[in-house]
Amino acid sequence: MMTQLSCKTDLMSKEEALAFFIDNGFSKAQYSNIQKESPARFPSYYHISQWKKECSPAEESIILSPSKVTVQLQALMQHTSERII
Repeated sequence: MMTQLSCKTDLMSKEEALAFFIDNGFSKAQYSNIQKESPARFPSYYHISQWKKECSPAEESIILSPSKVTVQLQALMQHTSERII
């Protein structure tokens, strides 16, 4: 008896694609190779990088130092509420 494998062919949503990229720890090259094999399923790396930026607070509210990263609480709360809404 033969079984059929079901393959999704719908383009991933931006949330699915970004989660797939982050959860698997892909580099840009690794993800691009996967995307080239199935462009109907995986959005381009360019789109992934744009969506990743949407998930971060504004750069001016982030303070980097050699030992820590600090985000202004108001900016973080604003960003979080915008993402929820």
